This record gives sequence, structure tokens and C-alpha cells, in this order.
Amino acid sequence: MCEKASDSIKSENIIRVDHSRENPYLQVCRKTIRDPDLDLQALGLLTFLLDKPDDWRVRPEAIAKERKVARATIYRILMRLIRAGYVHREIIKRTKDGRFQTGSIMTIFEDKTYRREWEDSQKFRRVDSRLHGEEVPF
Repeated sequence: MCEKASDSIKSENIIRVDHSRENPYLQVCRKTIRDPDLDLQALGLLTFLLDKPDDWRVRPEAIAKERKVARATIYRILMRLIRAGYVHREIIKRTKDGRFQTGSIMTIFEDKTYRREWEDSQKFRRVDSRLHGEEVPF
């Protein structure tokens, strides 16, 4: 349960809670929240995705089922996040044993300015794509 930062109530516009214990909140960069390229749906889905663990795999069908929305809605919002620079979609072309595979892996960015740096670091990667967290050679 959230606790007040102090027992005495002051005349402030924002009352904060004590964060000295384990933080039950998700922190998101203000620049991201204020980005005019994000509508409220896109910001909501991005926040939902940022709350997931680092190794969590984006599965639009599962998100749609969990949040009780149409699958097409999730895909449409993901496309807006891709265009805005917060999501990178990598098409899976081959499995570990070399067979062709359909699907994609999505990388989520809290700050879209990190995407270019991340993409530059991926240019020299000697793999075609990833499947279930494993590197897959050409």
C-alpha cells in the first residue's frame, strides 16, 4: 500500500508517496509522455509494454485478449508506435535449423532517440534474426 511521504499535510499541488521501499510504480520519461507523435492509445500501449520484463516477447494476439480489445486495434496502435520510433519490428526469416519462419520480434524503446543508436549497434550483427531469444545465423 502506498504511504504518504510525510504525516503533515502541506499546501502543495502534488502529494507524493514514500518511494523509499520497493517502487510499485512504472517510471516513464516525461519527454515520451509529452511527445506529440503519440496519441493516447499509443501512449497507453507503450506504457503497457514498458511495464513488461526485458525478456518479454510482444505478442499482439495475447495483448488483445488480455486487454479485451480487437487484435486489429493492437496491430494498428503498434504500427503508430513503429512510425513514431518507439518500436522496431524485426521480421524473422529463418529458424535455428535454417528453415524459413514467419513472424517478428519487436524491440520497445522508452525514448525514441535511443532507437538510432540501437539500430547502429545492430548493423554489424552477423545474424538474420532472433527466435525465442536465440541468435539465428544466416
